[in-house]
Amino acid sequence: MKPITLDADQLAELLHCIKRINTILGFDTQVLLPSPVNYSSKSKSELADLAGTTTRTFSKWLQPFRSELRQMGVTDRTKLLPPQAVRFICEQLNIDLHPEQTK
Repeated sequence: MKPITLDADQLAELLHCIKRINTILGFDTQVLLPSPVNYSSKSKSELADLAGTTTRTFSKWLQPFRSELRQMGVTDRTKLLPPQAVRFICEQLNIDLHPEQTK
């Protein structure tokens, strides 16, 4: 299943609708939002480990995103990825930066 991306206004509207439905049904529930992910610089090998693959395979996975990554200053030889590139890669490849929290 592909994740749904909502902007702030859409999320606020969705939460408002859920609250109204819960009120109508008589439920006293709260909607818990996931804690925001703090994207920091990471190496390609760190992201490869989180993705469960080798650095070589991970680099192959990045090939379709080459032009976007170059706009962020990332080349094939870049070792340390800037936070915006880490965020982009994690979103594109669905990499969880906090796998220990899902166990």
